[in-house]
Amino acid sequence: MPSESLTNFVLFLITKIINMKSLTLIFTISSTIFIIMIMVSCNKESTLKSDKIPSAIQNSFRTAHAEVKDESWEKDGDYFEAEYDKNGMEQTILYDNSGNVIRTESEISNKDIPSTIGSYVLDYYKGYRIVDAATIIKSDGSFYKIEIKKGNSEQEFLFDMEGNFVSEDMDDTDVNEGEEDDD
Repeated sequence: MPSESLTNFVLFLITKIINMKSLTLIFTISSTIFIIMIMVSCNKESTLKSDKIPSAIQNSFRTAHAEVKDESWEKDGDYFEAEYDKNGMEQTILYDNSGNVIRTESEISNKDIPSTIGSYVLDYYKGYRIVDAATIIKSDGSFYKIEIKKGNSEQEFLFDMEGNFVSEDMDDTDVNEGEEDDD
């Protein structure tokens, strides 16, 4: 039985710890377990059940996306975010409390990115590769959002629909993506 093996392993570890008579080791292990538990609980996404979504938002979503049955919902500041897959590509819609669409984001394939964007990355970010691409539609226009990566370094950029550079380092939760921050 797997649970019996696990129990025997835990008992073995406890015996070893007790045999070491080291309070420091016990404290270190306990602290590590505690820290891991806190990190895991803090990283949980704030996924909401449909009954926690205002009816105006649910109605707006269902009217526009009646075919979607498996969306997930999250609270994003003062807004509600619906996320679902369409043909294997992630779709995200941000709503205000009245059910008005604030922003949509649709994942796209790298082959659907204008060549001017690919050239921009090649010219200014040698060695980086495009790892994620999406189209964003919001009140001030439509944009391409591109994420590039080289090793541990990642950057995001916004381009207009003609492929011209607009801005970099946007905050995904910022409704006014592409506008300059005051800090």
